[in-house]
Amino acid sequence: MKTGSPEDRALLVFCRITRGQWFNDGNKRTALMTANHALINAGIGVFSISPSLKREFTTRLLRYYESNDDVPFRSWLKDNAIGRLPGGITFAESRRLELKRNNTAMVD
Repeated sequence: MKTGSPEDRALLVFCRITRGQWFNDGNKRTALMTANHALINAGIGVFSISPSLKREFTTRLLRYYESNDDVPFRSWLKDNAIGRLPGGITFAESRRLELKRNNTAMVD
């Protein structure tokens, strides 16, 4: 799971947790918090489904559950569920996160 962009990894984790049903309750909420942690930490944005897309999200999620093919679902999520941080993070913080990512990538 160390390949791909931070965005791709966050969406992959979201998919694995939701479909894995690791908990008795709260799988989607846990997956959403986990994905948001990764996206915010990477300075990318936040993962959120707008109310107008809830029905389509549910339909696509069920297709993913049935097929176990997360590629179309992740592609849709990438286009429709990640809100960018428009100036919500300072340049200094952005630079610090970038340096941290680079140092982590060198360790991996």
